[in-house]
Amino acid sequence: MLFGSERNGSSDQIAREWSAWLLAKPFGQWVVGAMGIALVIAGCGVAVTGLRADFKRRLQGREEKREIVTAFGIFGFLAAK
Repeated sequence: MLFGSERNGSSDQIAREWSAWLLAKPFGQWVVGAMGIALVIAGCGVAVTGLRADFKRRLQGREEKREIVTAFGIFGFLAAK
């Protein structure tokens, strides 16, 4: 997709073209599948990081404000992916 960024069209259309090209290649289905699995694993890693709320120990301030910020932080981690 990086090399095709000069093309005219939406990014969705360009992604579809690259996917179709890759699926037409030998082992293309395996490559696309592996990329999908890697994306799911990365998303799960971000979700686990958000749910663990490791960032909470770096927060300063009163307890009630830290709890609010922690809740928004967890929501942000989960919503971003």
